[in-house]
Order: sequence, then structure tokens, then C-alpha cells
Amino acid sequence: KRQALYDGSLQGRSQLDLSDPRDPQYTMQIDMKSVEAGALLADVLPGGQWMTGKLNGRSTWSSSGAAPQQLRGNLTASGSAQASAGALYRFPLVDTFTNTLRMQELKQISYRDLGLQFSVQDGRVLIPEFRLAADDLTALSQGSIDLSGQVDLKLNVMLSEEQTKRAVRGDIGKTVQRLFTDSQGRMVMDFNVGGTVKAPKFQADLQSTAGRSGLRALGTEELGRLLEDVLPKGKEGVGDALRRGLGGLFGKDREAPADSTGKP
Repeated sequence: KRQALYDGSLQGRSQLDLSDPRDPQYTMQIDMKSVEAGALLADVLPGGQWMTGKLNGRSTWSSSGAAPQQLRGNLTASGSAQASAGALYRFPLVDTFTNTLRMQELKQISYRDLGLQFSVQDGRVLIPEFRLAADDLTALSQGSIDLSGQVDLKLNVMLSEEQTKRAVRGDIGKTVQRLFTDSQGRMVMDFNVGGTVKAPKFQADLQSTAGRSGLRALGTEELGRLLEDVLPKGKEGVGDALRRGLGGLFGKDREAPADSTGKP
């Protein structure tokens, strides 16, 4: 039945099979049209009010069992969603990304289009494609999130020319611009994302970045040295690791060597 909800419409169809009362089978289909994402997420997810925009989507869900643990373990689903003219804010993945790169102006990302394809099986949400198109950046992601919140994603980001100009200023700006921008002057970055949904961890994937930026001009030995220095270690952020690694490779931001001559 279709209902007018969240400034749009929701239609759901469900089926319950009790041919085996000890192992009931559940199936549900959900269609959304022009639903206000912020209001919907605030109702269905704890702390879920981190997105606005008009949401369209279709999904099919099924499970079996009489106990909550059985239902969770047997859950399968597939679907897609599209959103437009909205914003992402107060979302842990975005917050950690902006803190890592020290780009606080991206704490709230106003987007034009957002798209997601997903499936659920074996206790994991599989994401073959997530895409985001915004004025300040475009992003692609794929990977999985298990139902306990563990994250295993690849993230590809391309900043706009204006955001690139803001990001590359400073002592190593010219080096960063030469190495991490594409032919149109936009900074490109790739990350492996782990941790949890509430506390994601970013690790720079420079080998992927090398395929679409100035890094591809580096020789194997230089790239190897860069990877050793740039990949984050311990609790160090990607931004600090990039600065140290690039400084060591290109002779900038280095600390002066100790004077072993004893001269003042």
C-alpha cells in the first residue's frame, strides 16, 4: 500500500509464509519516491539525521526464523537509492575524512546527486557502487560494511579546482599540486577505509592515486620511498603523514641536521 509520508510517498508489500511455523519466511518490497531523507533517517536510525535531500529507491528484503538472532543472521536484501539536492553533515565518515585532511570547510557537503547500489548477505552490506557529485568534490566508493558496523571500503575522491587551490597552499603546496592533481588541475585522492561506522580509519592508497595523478611520473624507487613515508602509522593522520613523506622526498619541511662540528 502506498502512503504519503516524509513529504513523498512510500509503498510496501510484505509476505509471511507460515507453512513451517518453526521457521517462518518473511519477504518485503519497499518503494520510495521523493521522500525527505533527513526525516526518514532520523526515524529509522539512531542518530540518523545526517543527511538531507529528496530520496528515491527500491529494495527487496527477506529473512527467516522465529528469533531475532535468526532473522538477523538470515537477512538478505538488494536495492538501489538515489538522492538529489541535499547535504551530508555530522556523518562520522565525512567528519573523519575532513579532520584527516584538515579541510573543515567540507564538514557539510552540499551535493547535487547521490547514488547507491547495495545488497545484504552473510551478515554484510555489500556496496558495489556509491557515487556522490557535489560542487566541492566528487566521490566513488565500493566495499562492504558488516552488520556489527565494521567497515571495509575503498574511497576515491576528486576535489573541485577551487577546493584544490585551497588544499595545496602552504610550504609543500606546489609539490602536492604537481603530484596529486589530474590533467585538469583537480586533486585526486584514494583511501582504504577501515574501523567502524562510528569511528572510521583512513589509510592513503597512493598506488591507486598514482594511476590518475602526477604520481605516475615517479620512478619505482621514488614511489617506494614515498609509500614507506606517507602511509599512516599508528594514530598519525593521513595529512601529517603526507606532509612528512613529501617533505622527506623532495627536500622540503625537513628538520635541519644536527651540527656535529661543535660550532655555534
